[in-house]
Amino acid sequence: MVVSLAPRPRPIAAAASIASVALVAICSLLVVAGERAAAATVIASYEHGRADVIINGYGTQAMGTFRLRDGDETHIALCLEADVAHSTADGAYEPVEATVASARLDALLWWLDRQPSIDDDTAVAASALAWFYAGARRSIGPPVWADGTRGFAAITPATPEPWDSLAPFSMSHPIGLVAGGTHLDEAERRVAELHWLADRLAGEWHLDVEAGASGATARLAIDGSPFAGHPVDLSVTTVGGAPLPTRTVLTDPQGRVSLPIPEASDGYVVTVSTVAPGLHREWDGAGSIQRLATPTERTVSASAERRPDDGHLVVRKRSADPTIGVEGAVFDLIDADGAVVATARTDVDGIARFTGIDRAAHRRPFTIVETAAPPGLVASAVPVVVDRLGTDPDDPPVIEITNDPATVTLVVRKTLSVDAAGPPDRSGFEFIVRRRTDGAEHVVVTAADGVAAPLALPLGTYDVCESDVPAWATGLTDTGCRTVDLTLDALGTTIEIGYVNEVPEPGIDTRATDPTDGDQVIEQHQTEIVDRVRLDRLVPGTTYRIRGDVVDAEQGTPTRFVGWAEFTADGTDATIDVPITVEGLSVGDWVVTEEVFVGDVLVARHADLLDADQTVAVVAPATTTSVAPSTSVAPVTTTTTTTTTATTTTTTTTTTAVPVESTPPTSVVAPPRVTLPPTGGDAVATALRLGDVGFVVGVGLFAVAGLTPARRRSERDEAGR
Repeated sequence: MVVSLAPRPRPIAAAASIASVALVAICSLLVVAGERAAAATVIASYEHGRADVIINGYGTQAMGTFRLRDGDETHIALCLEADVAHSTADGAYEPVEATVASARLDALLWWLDRQPSIDDDTAVAASALAWFYAGARRSIGPPVWADGTRGFAAITPATPEPWDSLAPFSMSHPIGLVAGGTHLDEAERRVAELHWLADRLAGEWHLDVEAGASGATARLAIDGSPFAGHPVDLSVTTVGGAPLPTRTVLTDPQGRVSLPIPEASDGYVVTVSTVAPGLHREWDGAGSIQRLATPTERTVSASAERRPDDGHLVVRKRSADPTIGVEGAVFDLIDADGAVVATARTDVDGIARFTGIDRAAHRRPFTIVETAAPPGLVASAVPVVVDRLGTDPDDPPVIEITNDPATVTLVVRKTLSVDAAGPPDRSGFEFIVRRRTDGAEHVVVTAADGVAAPLALPLGTYDVCESDVPAWATGLTDTGCRTVDLTLDALGTTIEIGYVNEVPEPGIDTRATDPTDGDQVIEQHQTEIVDRVRLDRLVPGTTYRIRGDVVDAEQGTPTRFVGWAEFTADGTDATIDVPITVEGLSVGDWVVTEEVFVGDVLVARHADLLDADQTVAVVAPATTTSVAPSTSVAPVTTTTTTTTTATTTTTTTTTTAVPVESTPPTSVVAPPRVTLPPTGGDAVATALRLGDVGFVVGVGLFAVAGLTPARRRSERDEAGR
């Protein structure tokens, strides 16, 4: 209750008559010179109040409040005695054992001390009530609170009549307050109001508090009745959280205060407290000085705890690769103190549930740590902080954690069926790596070493297919896509796929000839056969070696006569002359067979004993008397190796004789040949021009002798056809 106490004095008609019935009070200032300082000092006498106040016919020098200093503290004070004077000497007062036991006095002093200001009538009324509660006596002995016209019968602020409606003060009714000839009606009403208030505040104080689902509610009551307008402090500490700032709230008309707590479901402890009147302290000094009383206060408090509802949380595992399952992830739920609260494992749908978590035992925030990932996925390295758990098991908060797939390193290496084929630079081979489950594609291209950049691939079955090749490799044969299974066992490893292209077998077309005239007949004294080899399906950039062997035309029996030629293809076809030294080759039909090598690998062979183009006839030399110019030839550059069975010799030559009407070789140079006399028709013509009839006859005889090998060749050609 807040009482407004504004002074409203009422003048009285017969001040002299009042003075005639007034007794002299000794509640006056007493100064004791030279008294030794004790504990406390009155620093303000009648700080608020009035002078020359008569109460119930008992005259005083003044009535009001005092200010007592005790060390660094000052307190409002009321005098408890009416028949002695107070002292303002330094240290005149010290605390003494209380002689007055009055809860109303305790409440009155406590209430006064809490007021921001006190008016004079309130101070006079409080002083009057202090004498009433202390049983103060007049200097002649009877109580101050007594009716002198009725034999000093005891009176109270309420009886025999209430002081808020007293009859006017008079000789026959000396009840009430008068100052300086003026009735203090307002002060009298204050006496009634303060007495009622002190009686109310002197009851039993009680605080009840309830910790609800959404906040705390407290109720303040005195003797069971709600106490409105009084401040109550509420302090809350939530479970797993920091204390909330203390709130001070005035009680409502029902004596209640409420404090919403947003996170009440997490659990909390609420403490409510307020201050109430404490037992007053009494002060007295040496000698006969007036006893004073000062207030104290006590704390009334209550607390309640709301245990948090059980916590619930769901973790949903997702895979960045939809083809990889999400079952089997393992998560730890860790509280703010680092303790593992629970462990959960995802099901086939990727759901891990944390249920029934005792939030009273574990402070938040919580942390989710993935300790194991589903097979084929990589565990998340970033813990997830969860500020609070849900309380509804049917609608828990859901935390989504996505894992990237675990990968296997795949490397594609381009190889050829013949290692030495092609140029050293193997860049430019393009491959598509396609996963079968979802068609995901990756494109890689080989570098100069024939190796493509590594691919980090999730698990699955992949097809590796060649999609493009460099220009020089268009003639290679793609042997088909490779299939590779990347399984759990391969995680953390590197798998290399060797993608092999077949080097094609070169096509061979040959013609063995006499290098001097281009026909397929040589005389026994001639020392060289030129095997012109036409090749196709070559791989550009590849160095080929061609071996020519002279074998018996009937049985294919090898001889000691072998020739070699080497060249590097700059296209897909070439014509190469392979010179073979045949010095000492006997008369007869001979076949030249060919083998083509890349490095030491045989890539093609041509050994048809019935092929007329590979057959050369060696005949006995004819007698000649003159030498005709040789057929016009075109020079071609080559490197020639001549091998015999007894010894090996290497001869480097610069030119060879090739008929101009033949296709020139691409890179072959035959050694220079010695000009031989012409044979056949050319020899006859020459002899006729020279008039050598004998020579003509000789040539004719030679032609007749040569019919036999010519006929044999014809028969062999027919058999071949």
